[in-house]
Amino acid sequence: MKQFFVVASAFFVILLPAFAQSKSGKSGASGFYVDQTFMPKIVSKTDTTSFPGTPGAAKETGSGFDSKTTLGYVFGGAWFVGLTSNSYTLDTKRSNRVGGDEGLKESTKNSQLGATVGYLTGNWKFMLTSYLSGQKSVDTKNFDATSTTGDVTFKYKEASGTELSVGHIFPITSYFGIGPSLIYRSLTFGKQSKVNRLTPVENYPYTSLFSDATETNLDILISLVFR
Repeated sequence: MKQFFVVASAFFVILLPAFAQSKSGKSGASGFYVDQTFMPKIVSKTDTTSFPGTPGAAKETGSGFDSKTTLGYVFGGAWFVGLTSNSYTLDTKRSNRVGGDEGLKESTKNSQLGATVGYLTGNWKFMLTSYLSGQKSVDTKNFDATSTTGDVTFKYKEASGTELSVGHIFPITSYFGIGPSLIYRSLTFGKQSKVNRLTPVENYPYTSLFSDATETNLDILISLVFR
């Protein structure tokens, strides 16, 4: 909760010049509004904590995509009401190193759906989303030179949370623009399940946990806006 208020305060500081602009600028047109926000993800890291000496640590690499689609309607040229669908994928891998790191393949998939309200003024956009549902899965496989040594999937559901987004859009045409968006997203998943394909005794169905599964991110993404 403390993080939320810190980020909200920072967003308020960003809002001030936009509201000042809105008093002197004209409002936009009412009508349908589409916001496609995205950013590719690139991973390249070497974990040296397990094997600081010979034979060294293997590099983990991968890529993914963070995408958010907001659809809705603008009323009075400024007030927005709509829905937001969020999707995140990331796939990474690490080669097996004999005497060192085991090989790794990991795939993360994350999606949510929520209701969004917003305010548009000049070239600025401000959006608040309440996520009402969502799910996440993390599939991890480990292997050595001869066989698979680990194969576990964690799944999460009943996602809820809040997202704050502020962006500045540069008009390209009268109905299309592009620009950066600063996005704060905080999610909680209500239930978790586990499937261990090599040790089935560890499996359990969707279960409410004593400690909530949470994740919080602050990212800059690119927005394409059509209105």
